[in-house]
Amino acid sequence: MYLVTATATVTVTQAIRFTIMCRVWAARAGAVFAVYSQASPDSNNLTWQDHNMYKLRLRGDKLGHSNYSHKIRPAEHVEVSVRYNLLSINTLDMRTQTFSTSGWLTVKWEDRRLAWNREDYGNLSYMFDTEDVLWRPELIVANSVSNIGVIKDSALLLRVRYDGQVVWEPPGIHSVHCEMDTTYYPFDGQKCALDVASWAYNINEVNLTHLSTLVNLKDYVLNGEWSLLKTTLIRSELVEEEETFSELQFIFHVHRRPFYYVLNIMLPIGLTSILSSIVFILPFESGEKVSYALTVLLSYAVLMTIVADNIPPTSIKISVLGIYLALIMFVGCTSVFLSVINLYIYHQKEDRLIPPMLKRFVRGCLQRDSKGSHGGKPSTSTSPQKIVPVDTQTAWEDTKAGDNDCSDKYTWRDVALRLDSFLFTLYVVFIVVATIGFFVVLSVGGYLVDPTFV
Repeated sequence: MYLVTATATVTVTQAIRFTIMCRVWAARAGAVFAVYSQASPDSNNLTWQDHNMYKLRLRGDKLGHSNYSHKIRPAEHVEVSVRYNLLSINTLDMRTQTFSTSGWLTVKWEDRRLAWNREDYGNLSYMFDTEDVLWRPELIVANSVSNIGVIKDSALLLRVRYDGQVVWEPPGIHSVHCEMDTTYYPFDGQKCALDVASWAYNINEVNLTHLSTLVNLKDYVLNGEWSLLKTTLIRSELVEEEETFSELQFIFHVHRRPFYYVLNIMLPIGLTSILSSIVFILPFESGEKVSYALTVLLSYAVLMTIVADNIPPTSIKISVLGIYLALIMFVGCTSVFLSVINLYIYHQKEDRLIPPMLKRFVRGCLQRDSKGSHGGKPSTSTSPQKIVPVDTQTAWEDTKAGDNDCSDKYTWRDVALRLDSFLFTLYVVFIVVATIGFFVVLSVGGYLVDPTFV
């Protein structure tokens, strides 16, 4: 009886153990299935805590072990693609020859050490970290004038994709040197470049290439002074101490918007240039001829100062506008000098003899006036004419004496008035022709020498 009872007890115990084992295996299978279903790409049932758990595990697997170091490049030869994204053109200072833009670089490369299988990490596609943890290329703006150094930002996050692609986008204000052509200022066009070069790694270690064919202008804001015509990209190489480094150039072709300068510089210059000729029609009795000429000359000096402040002090390329201002300044100086000489002639004593050259000049002016008033028609008479033989020698002497008598009628005031009339006409013609000629050369030449073809 006791044996039968013991046997029954062992059988019940084994049944209970079997039942418990089945439940344990079922629970484990359910957990494995749940984890598998959450890790599959089609699962959307992960909570925020589950995502964070997978992110921590991914960072521990990829960055937490001793196989990764941000000081060691991903491969023996790394291809780095760079694109410049332009936000705005800040300034283009002709005086300092600097070009400033706001934008950011998009830098991409592949780091296979950071690649992972998304199904093993809750379908995660991206991981983020700073340059203190992840490797990045050493890049500089080679022609910078404000901050010559490696581009870096310890607070900026780098984006790592599951296939190992790393994206780094450092923003900044980039001020670079730009050699400018001032020949056709203010109708000029300029070509300025932003040079990005590899600093620490040579071309066999890190090779820079363009990520796109043009500068990204999707977020570009128009500039009020300069219009952006187009952008071009050039890849070049730098040789330093037998080492070759790759360099990328992002070139901006811009043209000045001239309407502001036409109203504030060109129009005042053109109007002021005409004023220097009016000095020759002012009456001598007014006493303002010399003071007026000096006032116009001072106005030219002020305009030249304004223009010179905007033009770089260089002798490589001379501005056409600067040549025009120098020419008009010379014309203004000569008008002051001639006004003084003419005043001196006007106030000469009448008993002084007039030089023969001035007599001929005044006689020629009076003869032209006489022809203009009388039409050069011979006088007609109805009275009968009698032909009387005249001695030729006597007639020649009488004619010469008559001319001398006529020339004695000219005064110094007549000479001064005729000089004023002649100089006024000469100055008006010269200034108008020179002003129109120079302005046409500026406007036409500025658009013919298009910076997009340079």
